[in-house]
Amino acid sequence: MDGPQPQKICDDFNLNNDYISNLDADIKAKILEKLSLKEVVRTSILSSTWKDSWTSIPKLVFEEKFKESKLITALVDSVLVVHQGPLKKFKLVSKHACYEVIGRWMLVLSTNRIDHLNIVFNGDECKIPSRFFSCNALKFVSLSGCSINVPQSFNGFTLVHTLCLSNFNLSGFGIDKLVLSCPLLEHLELHYFFQQGCLCILAPNLNFLDIIGEFHDICLETPKLASGGISLSTDDADYREYSVAKDWKKSNITRALGLLLNIQKLQICGEFIGVSFEYA
Repeated sequence: MDGPQPQKICDDFNLNNDYISNLDADIKAKILEKLSLKEVVRTSILSSTWKDSWTSIPKLVFEEKFKESKLITALVDSVLVVHQGPLKKFKLVSKHACYEVIGRWMLVLSTNRIDHLNIVFNGDECKIPSRFFSCNALKFVSLSGCSINVPQSFNGFTLVHTLCLSNFNLSGFGIDKLVLSCPLLEHLELHYFFQQGCLCILAPNLNFLDIIGEFHDICLETPKLASGGISLSTDDADYREYSVAKDWKKSNITRALGLLLNIQKLQICGEFIGVSFEYA
């Protein structure tokens, strides 16, 4: 006697239903956030409802390696021109400076009130356009391989809490004035730069600081600083002759350390003291 036949299809699952197409918008968004940009674009072939879903993702990350600058330019242009809705994060890693087009990209980003900007140029140095300073919704800024000319009319990044600059040249403003123009700054990284004279860091809310560069002296007014590192890096003997490297005990570094009342760990090393040690 034959027993009951197993159901071929579960009652709660119908193969005729297109579950991929009928996913809620918030679920689609979470899926797209986990994918690379290339994978995100490929989702457009899943169904008609997915065709344009990728054009509204809030984060754009361009890390593909291209032999020619026109290829990365074409990719970024093609994505930005069809993008819809808010754009919160923009990341670009390229060996090409893209100096001819980055101005119009910054215009799009400022219009979209971008709050997270990460740009890395591994080849030629790129001049950051003045439109960058109109991105007044920024909270996170990371720039590498850039020349930055701060306009005198710049009123500051009032919302920035994280600022990371590496392999950069700064003009118009000094580093001290740029830092001071970020009143909410909590995290600061300055790597591979030159500062004539004393490097002054005035940041009342700063709790992390990491400095690797060439400077003659340093002054810290960072009462909430909890951890970080300071290193003078130079191979120029003449530079060391006239810098704090000649006699670090007469520099501002000793006074600066005495004002770090909340410090938990601070590593100090490099040419300007000749030895490495940890201050805690």
